[in-house]
Amino acid sequence: MSQIKTRFNEMFKTRLPIIGAPMFLVSNPQVVSEVTLAGGLGVFPTLNCRSLEELEIWLDTIESKVGDKPYGVNLIVHKSNERLMKDLDLVLSKNVSLIVSSLGDPSKIVSKAQSKNVKVICDVINLKHGTKALNAGADGLIVVSSGAGGHAGPLSPFCSLPWFRKKFPEKLIVAAGGVSSGAGMAASMCLGADAVSVGTRFIASDEAKVDQAYKDAIVKAGPEDIFMSRALSGVNASVMKTKNNMDFYNWDQSVRGKISQYLYYNLMKKGLKLKKKFSWNNVWSAGQSVGEIEDIKSCKEIMKQFEDEYFEVIKSFS
Repeated sequence: MSQIKTRFNEMFKTRLPIIGAPMFLVSNPQVVSEVTLAGGLGVFPTLNCRSLEELEIWLDTIESKVGDKPYGVNLIVHKSNERLMKDLDLVLSKNVSLIVSSLGDPSKIVSKAQSKNVKVICDVINLKHGTKALNAGADGLIVVSSGAGGHAGPLSPFCSLPWFRKKFPEKLIVAAGGVSSGAGMAASMCLGADAVSVGTRFIASDEAKVDQAYKDAIVKAGPEDIFMSRALSGVNASVMKTKNNMDFYNWDQSVRGKISQYLYYNLMKKGLKLKKKFSWNNVWSAGQSVGEIEDIKSCKEIMKQFEDEYFEVIKSFS
């Protein structure tokens, strides 16, 4: 088993430059542990746990499996997350190596995390936010490009990754969006990334605790089955146009040009009764990389496939 040498691996002492991306309602202790044990770094959103008590159980479960190997959590730093500081305090009492900060200014958590030797890297979709995050003291950036599942960025990775690398030549840069294979990982690193953040591929894994129909839909879908909508969170997010999601897709298409989806989202938040109620619970998210996913397998097998494909691609250019 080979090690790929990058800034990421040096920083976290991993063998492979792969983050198991934190996915709302998908990531769990089993996925996180298996990604970490296979040589990467698994991450989950703390808000996947309904309480601090459940969060502590998840953290303890992961640590009992991975030992001293690195794993991480995702913290939503937006003001709407009333649990932020309590979650942070609990996380920092454990052996977490990484905090992925999303949806806001990370300055409120950076110094506290770094005082415990915990690294903070931030999800960003543009240079403005990336600059702010690094100025706040973040240890690196996850550049979320077009093609990502969930909240995707607007830029092609062929443009965003070399641009960020040029602007921040010494900083940790992680590629997110459209990576579901070792070839995608190799391409991302050629463009300047130190690691990749992989989400959609791990939805179609044995360990993901989601509906079997969701996993099957990931395998069957192609890039053209992914569309963007603001209705779920007020921010553009990638979701699948599948049989399960057709009510949402049809509604989404019908309101374009009539009322804004941002207005619809705010009406939902205020609790108004509407004919259609959609949420992340009943609308399936995925990235454009679904086209590369042909089967459901264990996280360990997925990680091995990434590794084998990566070295096969690198060898073909030598």
